[in-house]
Amino acid sequence: MGASGGDWDVTGNWNLARIPNDTDVVCIPDDATVVHSTGQTIVRYLLSDGDITLSGGSLAAAEESHVQNLDLSGGTISSGSELTVTASLSWSSGSLGGSGTTVVAPGAAGVISGSGTKTLTGLLRNDGNITWSAGTLEMASGGNGPHLDNAGALTISGAVTTTTVTNEDTPRITNRVGA
Repeated sequence: MGASGGDWDVTGNWNLARIPNDTDVVCIPDDATVVHSTGQTIVRYLLSDGDITLSGGSLAAAEESHVQNLDLSGGTISSGSELTVTASLSWSSGSLGGSGTTVVAPGAAGVISGSGTKTLTGLLRNDGNITWSAGTLEMASGGNGPHLDNAGALTISGAVTTTTVTNEDTPRITNRVGA
């Protein structure tokens, strides 16, 4: 990705002059913002020191990946291994899941807000600080869950609800603080 970032689907934004595929290690530099708004994308690794905004489509990383700042406002992000958010997660709509684990790292902050439905189909592990202030968390079958595993600070306030849409998986919210 170029130094300033840009639209994921513009081939000229990538140093290989093509959109990344499932064999690629995708590196996004510090101070760059990449917007994924359409299409289905699978990459091998996702290593981002910048910002990723997912507003539509789907983005999946097959192997262990790191994202500094993730803004999930639509679409689906998933991992086949572990996807670690190292600084900030903002989740206002869309789906988070996959067969792997999404981790809010120690020292990182997460905000779950907005009136949109957030769908969790995998394991979300909070080792940082998540504030959930609005909207519905739909816990649905698929991937590795649904499961919200809290080992950090989880603050729930305001008009929040959970719903369950599952056929085979038992949705769980686990609080391991002080355990």
